[in-house]
Amino acid sequence: MSKEIGRVPRPDYGLHDPNVEGHPILSQSLILLAIVLSLFYFIYVISSIRNILKKDIWDAFLNLSVFAVEVTFAFYAIVLLLHFAKGFAKVNSPLRPVITEDELSRGEVPEVSILIMSYKEPLNIIEQSVRAALDINYPRDKYEVAVMEDGVENDDVKNFCDAVGVTHLTRGNRQNFKAGAVNFALPKLTGKYVLFLDSDHIMERNLIANCLMAWRENTIGVQSRVDFVNMLTYLTKISAFLQIQFFSLMERGRRSTGSAIFAGGGALFDRKELLDAGGMQTLTIADDTDTSFTLIASGHRIEYIDTVGVFALVPWDPLHQMRQVWRWMTGITRSFRARWYTILSSEKSLYVKLDHFTTSFFPILSVMGWLVGFAMLTMVITHVTIIRGGTPSFFPYLFVFPSLVNSLPIVTSILALVIDDPRILYRKNSMLSKISTVSGFFFLVIAAQPLLIGAILKGLTGVHVEFNRTPKNKQTDDEGLKWVKLQYMVQTTTIFIIGLIFAWFAMKVPLGDTRQITLFVATYAGVVPIIIALLWYWKLEDYLMEVGDISALEFLKNLKLNGA
Repeated sequence: MSKEIGRVPRPDYGLHDPNVEGHPILSQSLILLAIVLSLFYFIYVISSIRNILKKDIWDAFLNLSVFAVEVTFAFYAIVLLLHFAKGFAKVNSPLRPVITEDELSRGEVPEVSILIMSYKEPLNIIEQSVRAALDINYPRDKYEVAVMEDGVENDDVKNFCDAVGVTHLTRGNRQNFKAGAVNFALPKLTGKYVLFLDSDHIMERNLIANCLMAWRENTIGVQSRVDFVNMLTYLTKISAFLQIQFFSLMERGRRSTGSAIFAGGGALFDRKELLDAGGMQTLTIADDTDTSFTLIASGHRIEYIDTVGVFALVPWDPLHQMRQVWRWMTGITRSFRARWYTILSSEKSLYVKLDHFTTSFFPILSVMGWLVGFAMLTMVITHVTIIRGGTPSFFPYLFVFPSLVNSLPIVTSILALVIDDPRILYRKNSMLSKISTVSGFFFLVIAAQPLLIGAILKGLTGVHVEFNRTPKNKQTDDEGLKWVKLQYMVQTTTIFIIGLIFAWFAMKVPLGDTRQITLFVATYAGVVPIIIALLWYWKLEDYLMEVGDISALEFLKNLKLNGA
């Protein structure tokens, strides 16, 4: 079969060393710094609250509302510092590799099922992923490839799978969406282990071997990092960086504790153990994250290997990028509503509890930075001053007020750049391009906050949400595109009007007043979404039709990298 498919061009990074010696002194020094900052900030918080409570009820209420947001942002900044510190930590849990290099060379390896998940994806996207899966550094008689088409069956996809000897699975309904489809497919697979891929994922040839060699005691799965190959426009670079920092900062920090978050693809799991644990959790549309919380809280480990496992695409346009983030935020918030106690009451370390709690809480936090503008607006109208502990000093301006105006994205970006893998395609850009991408990421994340309020409310209230596919190809087959455009325009217009109100009152605040900073940031977040809408919406269909469907493989063919 491999001869029929042929050699699929892509980078070949070789076998990954799962031993992580780290830099213990650096890691411990950074953790100590986080502790010192926490204590210093705690004193400042207590002092501030005492001063606030001395005021009348109305002044105290408004100040406490704003201060609560400042405290939460500063707390999350400390958690990010812990992630950074843990990224340099040694992994003390001993390796229990499923296979060795010698066993791999002799073909003495367990059977693995590669499960490619698809929903309404065109044939050529799936075809490229299947071709790559049939051309890997693993004995061909030791793995199967299965395409799980959820919902309506595509005859072209089925015929292709039959022609190349790949299992084709489908079901007559979409109950529980992707999680339901995974749970439907798992019992029908034959491998002891199952590798999850999205339909646009192109495997790195050594992915299976790298995951099996990274097994440790109590490991149920191994997550690899994802590299995004369609960073051709400023927008796709920013969208890719949103996910790059997830891997290079947060997941890298989690490897010392075996608490990595399953990212939906590029991960290998023990199929039987996953089934025994109940399969994929179906509570939310962020099923991969929710499943990670429950598996780790119950005592399992999910490892992370800091090497590229799959090459993938990010959405091409801002509309679908926002829909993707909207889906994540709704699902993760729903998970927070249901799992916060499970996370905090588990027997895991304090770091793991803080990590998973703040991860599930982050969507709520992300909109608080914009909503606090309303409290600031009220303070301006009613002439309420900001009350804080002690006299203004270097500390509160560094850790409180900047956090209030959403400096967390830039902090995350800088830390991610520092410890990023030099082999990923993002590194092929110039330093100026990287700085530009980080800056764009920072400002667009701020602008996206008010647009996510609906997602957060749905997650908190437990409202049923349909899973909508995020197109990774340039095409106009999205039946709901025009309706989504209309909804988006109404939202952005409403937010724009609110932004103008923020701007009006910001100009009435004395120069240098910290309320002015917050109101101008709220103004920015209210104005930018409609600018993006006006620039993109009227040419969206034309833009999507510039070329036909594109897979990650099309980009990899043109790369001049070692092993390609």
